[in-house]
Amino acid sequence: MAKNRMINTRFWEDSYIANLDPIEKLLFLYLITNTHTTLCGIYELPIKIMSAETGIEKEMILKIIGRFTKDKKVLYKNGWMAVKNFIKHHINGSPQLKKGIEEDIKNCPKWGVDFIWYDTISIPYPYHIDTISPSASASASALASNTQQSETDAGVKKKYENIQRKQT
Repeated sequence: MAKNRMINTRFWEDSYIANLDPIEKLLFLYLITNTHTTLCGIYELPIKIMSAETGIEKEMILKIIGRFTKDKKVLYKNGWMAVKNFIKHHINGSPQLKKGIEEDIKNCPKWGVDFIWYDTISIPYPYHIDTISPSASASASALASNTQQSETDAGVKKKYENIQRKQT
């Protein structure tokens, strides 16, 4: 089955992305569009494959991933990649997307889920992102103030905790 990723055209205007070097932009774009990705942004991907698919040397990939990790944008551990803003770049509000994300999370390491999802629980599901742009931040704040949101957060948190219990 083919996987398609729709990337928001504002990707290039994102303040974090705008301040990256060209090779860093390429790697970040690769991390959210490669064929190994899942809907939740946590997936297995060896450095060797990243290098082969991007043409970037392994040492440079490790250096860039180190920067992204320091900036809390990605976390790479034991051959698994977790991309913090993955969902942000693929948002379309689809109920099928929400279900797909929930299913993908069941197969991911807990540290990855904690990194990309759990700590952003105040933002409405499926928009669990660490927002960068002022407009996205304002939208998230407005949505979070909605009284129904606290009920949604509680439900999402409960689903997350149930998934974690099943994994242990």
